[in-house]
Amino acid sequence: MKKTAKKIISVALVLAVLAGICLCSVSAAPDKTYRDYDKLVLLGDSVAAGYDEQEWVNTEFVRVDHSYAAIVADTLGAELVPLACQGFRTIEMRYMFEDDFVPDEYLFHDTYDVEATEALKPEFRRQVADADLITLGLGGNDVGTYLAWVVVDAMAQDGALAPFISAAREMLEKIGFEDDGLTSLIDLAETMDSLPALLKALPEAISFGISNYLKNWTIVIDDIYALNPDVTLVVCGLFDTGYTSEDQLNDPEIQNETGHKISQAIVDAINAPMKLNADKYGYIFVEMTNVICYGSHPTHEGYRHMAELILEALPEAEFKYNDVFANDWYYNSVKFVSDNGIMSGISENTFAPNSATTRAQFIDALYKMAGSPDVSGLKEPFLDVSSDFWAYDAVVWAYNSGIIKGLFNLFFMPDCTISRAHLVTMLYRFAGSPAVSGSLKFYDKLLIPSYAKNAVIWAVNSGIVEGYSSGMFRPLKNISRAETAEIIANYAAG
Repeated sequence: MKKTAKKIISVALVLAVLAGICLCSVSAAPDKTYRDYDKLVLLGDSVAAGYDEQEWVNTEFVRVDHSYAAIVADTLGAELVPLACQGFRTIEMRYMFEDDFVPDEYLFHDTYDVEATEALKPEFRRQVADADLITLGLGGNDVGTYLAWVVVDAMAQDGALAPFISAAREMLEKIGFEDDGLTSLIDLAETMDSLPALLKALPEAISFGISNYLKNWTIVIDDIYALNPDVTLVVCGLFDTGYTSEDQLNDPEIQNETGHKISQAIVDAINAPMKLNADKYGYIFVEMTNVICYGSHPTHEGYRHMAELILEALPEAEFKYNDVFANDWYYNSVKFVSDNGIMSGISENTFAPNSATTRAQFIDALYKMAGSPDVSGLKEPFLDVSSDFWAYDAVVWAYNSGIIKGLFNLFFMPDCTISRAHLVTMLYRFAGSPAVSGSLKFYDKLLIPSYAKNAVIWAVNSGIVEGYSSGMFRPLKNISRAETAEIIANYAAG
């Protein structure tokens, strides 16, 4: 087999074995003040542990100074408790958390000291329960380093392959987890005329790894939160693939390589459940892009870049809301309305970004944007808004400014939720009802109330609000507090 063809087969078949090859340019650490984290617990595999392919150091449940967790802990002034270990998969993690979990036969397949790892279970759980901040880097090994062993064990059922099986197991013992075991296995299989049998066994082995990951990922997250429901959890995604230097970033030949595309597709697939569940569980997902690596592990520079991505995603100390994180799409907007005193949280430390906005909340935001003018002597219009209501001044101002009319000019219904069309209409009136041109192009434009049409045209043309990717505006949908913050920020920026 020609060398080029062999390489393509290796990369294409291993798919997600390339769980960490990537490029980076190191950026400056973000200049911000962080919340107080007394203890950072590190969970994950060899990449999380800080494995160095250039110079061997023990990375099994010990601090490694160039690891991303050590850099983050030092930056935060937190105690680092390193509980990461090479070879860890979702299966190993569940085994450490759950008394009744039955693992597969590859449990602790790459640990140096299996007995010591087993004995660590009580301390493992205790430290997780006591953590203020946890970083979790997991998933690569589920379809990664042990895959060659799975293939060899599957091939061992064929008695005629005994010489190859013996040689393969001896080779895998020698090369260790840091090398590309599957590529070496393909080379050996070709030499010993066993390649067809290997290619036959490989798809089932890959399916085995991926199905384990998909089955176990959310359970691991459940296990962590069961021990520590209030912890700040940072989930580190797998790397983008195919780059080993900054020079390769804009190289179209590398980007178009079949192996690179396949590997990236698998990495994206493994990352998908991590991203998908971030909102559900409330953890911070950090996309680990642009990290320079030696092979399957980052360089020291790469680890530092990973630390900087984590630090960038952590909330700022002065930003008081515990339910809004720096990598949320609405973070900057919520920070803007908070810093400028336009919107407040529903409690001291809770913004409730996904809760619906009420009529009183939005009118209060507009009132503050107007500078909170004096309302003395103005008409008090509504029967359901008394002088001791928290947004009384805002409601009186909005009525007298022509922004709201209320129901029958008698009731404001301050605690009712507000629709997208109604909010945009209020903002349009606040802006002075400017002239508009153009027409609505949304598929559901007939659902937009007549009183809101000019407001929607104005808001869309001004870049203040957008429709959905489906081509719908959804005018009657209740608008969330996060969306409201974004619209206000967009209006202020325009």
